[in-house]
Amino acid sequence: MHISFAKHDVEPITSIIALTGVLAILVVVGFIIAFSLFTAIAFAFITAGIGLFVAGLSVFWPVILFTLVIFLLVRDKQTSAH
Repeated sequence: MHISFAKHDVEPITSIIALTGVLAILVVVGFIIAFSLFTAIAFAFITAGIGLFVAGLSVFWPVILFTLVIFLLVRDKQTSAH
């Protein structure tokens, strides 16, 4: 491998080190982009799930409350024998 900058030849070992540095930076940037996309998608799914849960709870809370009251009134009371 041979790199030239402004009509100046760069030594092969310096070229390899420069290329390795550039590739390392590109790998880090790619990892950051991929991780941020994954995080954004996961955040969107989590917030959508929480929104659906809250919407369902807000719609069915009277039914849940009514069922809980009936359950508390009808359940068998446990009495301890002395």
